[in-house]
Amino acid sequence: EDTQNSTKEWIQRSIEAYQFTEKHKWIADVESIDFFANNCWKHVPEEWKEPLLRLELEDLQRMPSGWVGNDWPQSLKDFVSDSMRLRFSQLEVRNGDFMELNLTNRLGMADKKVHEVERMSRFVRDVCQETQSDWVVDIGAGEGYVSHCLAEHYDLNVLAAESNQNIVNSGSDRITRVTELIQLQKEKIESPKQGYRKMTKIEFEKLKMSKEVEEKKAKVANSKGSIQFISFLLSADRLGKFQEIIRPFMHSPLTEPGNLPENSSKTLPYVLIGLHTCGDLAKMVFDLFLESQDATAVIDVGCCYHTRSTESGKLQLMDASTFPMSQDLRNFKMNMTSTAIRLGTFSPLQ
Repeated sequence: EDTQNSTKEWIQRSIEAYQFTEKHKWIADVESIDFFANNCWKHVPEEWKEPLLRLELEDLQRMPSGWVGNDWPQSLKDFVSDSMRLRFSQLEVRNGDFMELNLTNRLGMADKKVHEVERMSRFVRDVCQETQSDWVVDIGAGEGYVSHCLAEHYDLNVLAAESNQNIVNSGSDRITRVTELIQLQKEKIESPKQGYRKMTKIEFEKLKMSKEVEEKKAKVANSKGSIQFISFLLSADRLGKFQEIIRPFMHSPLTEPGNLPENSSKTLPYVLIGLHTCGDLAKMVFDLFLESQDATAVIDVGCCYHTRSTESGKLQLMDASTFPMSQDLRNFKMNMTSTAIRLGTFSPLQ
């Protein structure tokens, strides 16, 4: 009942947010770079112009957080307050609530990616514990940054699915390199003043050829978790095929895909995740979750919603038949421009 009421609240807020956007299409449908080029200032209500022109830069920066001027007209105050009221809450992960990656495990990551991986991985771990799932299927895994963190730091078994074989190869090579660096650190190749010294080419090749490293290519060193890459292009008509492919992997970390019982038709429970699932991929992640009997939860951080395809093939207007996914919202006949949809994903508070 609580879930049903919560869903109704989300639907109602979505409808109100859409109505708010429609009311202010004069700004919601305009790219910020085109505001002055297309003379959109003429659409700003006359009673707003004078107080807006008087604002200092600091005041403008405070507006997205809900700040309003005391002498503003009520319509402008309502615009800011409604914007705050209709925004969806965000999950905050405080420092200390996640496992910080060391320099070795940050290999190949920019600071932004480190920030995402640390927080996403901890959240996934928490959901896995709640749903008693030891397996994770990472859609659009890329080079496996999140997958690797889940396996090494949180002892989860991860199936990393990526459509680009070159990226799969790069991700596998990266894990091998990280494993080798960890092995070197364990052997205490260390300088008293500079810490761990840079590995020489001879040392690298020697470790690369060692039997111990070869055996760890598909496993993460010093953890009970595992990570395996598969190359697969997920599409709306291949969801069933994908489930057939992943089934042999997801039984036990000690079970080889070719040694499963013939009557084994189900996989272990798993959590389905995606970080930066671009455009149509976000919808396919949810479709896959709805079709799967073994997925216990879904965690998706989508992006580029404005690039979703439509039945007409046009990106400018989103067809109600493909967007949004909710049947209730489809019945409401939402039809937003790609610009408005992209605007909805921006977060000026971060």
